[in-house]
Amino acid sequence: MLFFLQLIVVSLLALALGLWSAFHAVDRGIGFEAIKRGSWVAWAQAGLPDADPYTEATFARSGELPLVGGQSIAFSAASDDDGNALSGNCSYRIFGKAPPAQWWTLVVFDAKTRVTIDNPSHRPGFSSSEVIYRADGTFEVALSGEPQPGNWIPLPQATDLRIFLRFYDTPVALGDDFEGAELPRIVRGACR
Repeated sequence: MLFFLQLIVVSLLALALGLWSAFHAVDRGIGFEAIKRGSWVAWAQAGLPDADPYTEATFARSGELPLVGGQSIAFSAASDDDGNALSGNCSYRIFGKAPPAQWWTLVVFDAKTRVTIDNPSHRPGFSSSEVIYRADGTFEVALSGEPQPGNWIPLPQATDLRIFLRFYDTPVALGDDFEGAELPRIVRGACR
C-alpha cells in the first residue's frame, strides 16, 4: 500500500512540474527555435507548418499572428539591452544598422493591450522608407515623453512597452545569416 501511495505522490509531483514548465515556456515565449540577439527575440519558423509546439502555443496564447513564409521575420523586445523592462516612464534610444532587407518596420506596442501605443502624434513607429539615416547607413530612433529631434516616437506614461522590428524580403528570414544578424541596440535614458 505504501508503494502505491508513493507512486501517486511522485506521479502528481511529476505532473505538476511538467505542467508548470510547459506553462512557463509558453508564457515566457521560450521556443526551441527562438533566435536571440541582444534584447530581440524572433521565431523564424513560427508561421510555417513545421513550427515546434511550444512556438505554436506561445503565439496562440498571445493572440499574435506570426509572419508567414520564409522571407519575413519579426523580432520583438520587452526589455532594454541591460535587461530592464521597457516602460513609458523612461526614454530610450534605438540605434544601429538594420540587417539587409527590402523593407522593415519598427513599431511600439502597449504590452498589456497588445495594440500600438496611443500618442498625440499618432505615430507608433517608423518604416525603413520614413526613418532618417545617418551618412554611414545607421539610424537612431528616440522613444520619449519629451520631444526629441530627428526620429522620435512619443511615449505615454506608465505603460509597459513592447517593440516589434519586422523585416520583409530579407536573407535573415531564410536562415542565411542568423548568427551574423546585427540588430539595433536599445539603451535606456532618464526615467520620469
